[in-house]
Amino acid sequence: MLFDLYDIPFEAQAVYLLFGGVLGVLFGALALLTRFCLRQAVTGESAQGMAAKSVWATAFIAAVLGNLALEYAGFIELSEHRLFAPNLPILALFLGGGLFGIGMVLTRGCVSRATILLGTGNLRSLFVLLIFAITAHATLKGVLAPLRVLIGAIQIDLSVTSLGDLPGGPIFWALMLCGAATFWLISNFPSKSVFVAAIGLGLLVPIGWAGTSVLLNDPFLILCRALKGRRTILLPEFFDKFRLLLETDTDG
Repeated sequence: MLFDLYDIPFEAQAVYLLFGGVLGVLFGALALLTRFCLRQAVTGESAQGMAAKSVWATAFIAAVLGNLALEYAGFIELSEHRLFAPNLPILALFLGGGLFGIGMVLTRGCVSRATILLGTGNLRSLFVLLIFAITAHATLKGVLAPLRVLIGAIQIDLSVTSLGDLPGGPIFWALMLCGAATFWLISNFPSKSVFVAAIGLGLLVPIGWAGTSVLLNDPFLILCRALKGRRTILLPEFFDKFRLLLETDTDG
């Protein structure tokens, strides 16, 4: 979108890298300030656990409402995202979620928290991230990839792809979820500085979706990716694909 409206003097991939870097730095700073931690919010029962739950509730409300507002404003387009696929890999979700939860508890933090702690000089987090990176790469493209594909092939077909498809629509369910989070937040309200930082943390979610799905969407880059790997690209084929892409964009 921005590449179509303005003459940006940078390559698209450089803008993507800058955008992701800025979001990453903001997330790290806000998460460090708010002590943002999924493990603490799930398993913590002390005062720190209550504070972590309040941060999560605040960030959740900001993320849901921000995402809903930007989607209705046309700045977020996720209808074709794989998260909305009707086929649900049920075994992969339960097995992957279970392993993630167990690992998060045993290592005393999720990957995001480990990354934040690494920035403070925590060597334990460095070891955790190294093992995580090696295992993740092996699962994506290494020796564990066949097992991942096999587990992911076990799917169930759903008639709905999101809560927005249920009676009431997306606004109703968004308000219901935010209402439940607000009920918890009222009884465990954080300090003002943490509250504001948690709102900023949650707003990074819709900002990220808006940047990657609409604002920084580059049709020409998509075309190049579609033709990537071809040793020979015929010029008529190139213009046919580009014309089809433009017609699709115009119809939408």
